Amino acid sequence: MNIITSTVFFVASLAFALQPALAASCSQPLAPFAKRMQLSGSTPPRDDCVCDKSLRNLEATLPKQMKLVAACGLLWNDGRKVNLSMQKASLDRSTDYYIWHGDIFITGTAKLSGPLTFEVGETEHAWLSPVPPLIDKGYEVPLANGLRSLYFDDKNIFEQFYAFLSNSKSNSSCITANATIEIDGIHLTISEGDDKGAFPVKFKVVSIEGFKPCPKR
Repeated sequence: MNIITSTVFFVASLAFALQPALAASCSQPLAPFAKRMQLSGSTPPRDDCVCDKSLRNLEATLPKQMKLVAACGLLWNDGRKVNLSMQKASLDRSTDYYIWHGDIFITGTAKLSGPLTFEVGETEHAWLSPVPPLIDKGYEVPLANGLRSLYFDDKNIFEQFYAFLSNSKSNSSCITANATIEIDGIHLTISEGDDKGAFPVKFKVVSIEGFKPCPKR
């Protein structure tokens, strides 16, 4: 084996050896989100995630008690991959080239109050629209827009919905209530598809009252 062939073989072998390590490099930061990711059909570790110092190239203003720990599968609005190791990108501003798809992982806690809406049809949906919103930067900004409502798909939260229907003998498929909920961690999917939304990793219902049917649309 000549020296050129040996060098090529060595470089290829090194790249292959590093690939699993790179793929698993975000395993620890993503560990708290594993269950949430599995519910959305995305199982860690992923090889399209950034959680190292390159994450500094992603502008994302969060409340002081929260922290961006990983970003996965980021795409520009023209379909190109966002390479944070070489490019800067923003979730705070609307620009000619903006992030239109990706998974954002945020740690930290917050106590949020606002209308909680339950809607039951072929599927069950519950979402809290905190007042004031978690981030107030307008609907055209990817991060603020994505965090304007927080969605809940834990079956336990719907027990209160069905208890209200049972006690009130209401047949409404949509009700609202005033709620205060403590959340811990958020998995946000930025997308133009049905998979978009912000889902708390853990949550605790502090109070919920004032159930009533949703206003007619």
